[in-house]
Amino acid sequence: MHQPYYKDDLSNRFLLPWVRLRCAKDYYKMPALLADYPSIKQTFNLVPALVAQVQDYADSRFSDVYLELARRPVGDLNADERAFVARWMTESSQIRRVREYPRYAELVRKREQAWPRGSLDLARLFSDAELRDLQVWFNLSWIGPEVMERDPAIGELVRKGRDFVEADKEPIFRLQLELLRPGGADHESHLPSHPAADRRPGDRPGRATGPRHAAPRVRPSGGCRRTAAPWRRVPHP
Repeated sequence: MHQPYYKDDLSNRFLLPWVRLRCAKDYYKMPALLADYPSIKQTFNLVPALVAQVQDYADSRFSDVYLELARRPVGDLNADERAFVARWMTESSQIRRVREYPRYAELVRKREQAWPRGSLDLARLFSDAELRDLQVWFNLSWIGPEVMERDPAIGELVRKGRDFVEADKEPIFRLQLELLRPGGADHESHLPSHPAADRRPGDRPGRATGPRHAAPRVRPSGGCRRTAAPWRRVPHP
């Protein structure tokens, strides 16, 4: 299992949400399935950068831009933030996970068919109720169906489907963070140990330590400039 290092160490927050979302849907599910087959012995390898980021979320020390804007009440979003939610929380209508949920697919297709030309068009595209549904479904769709069936609060949100209220958001974020923690979602811990979990203070994720493991010097190519606004990047899972 692997993910790039998404955290901006200067601002101490994650710019992209893929560690949180992938853990809630896929990385939790794979080891958890083994609970039903105790005779099967399986090894899961996690890269150090992923382990470090999972630990940051599990300790509730850091958040990410997507989580902050999804949690924020729709009435408190400014125009740029509304445009961010409208653009980056609508994934492709071709993704099966989107098509499985009619309300999410409806909102995604509205953005695709509108062809908004700029941030102002995006900010005006959705009503407050639609934007709130989008905040919910972008996160809810990243929870696996087997977890939805087991969690009554999450199952009720799926059945409700639309016209969510602000209070409907918190059970989703609570569950996502529970799934990141050892023993989350009422299971015994399925997160394998990794040498990176015992790294010394100051060690950077993904870098081997010790005198025999000097990091190579790499000249930046100049092709990955950081922009002032993280939502101007094109994120990908």
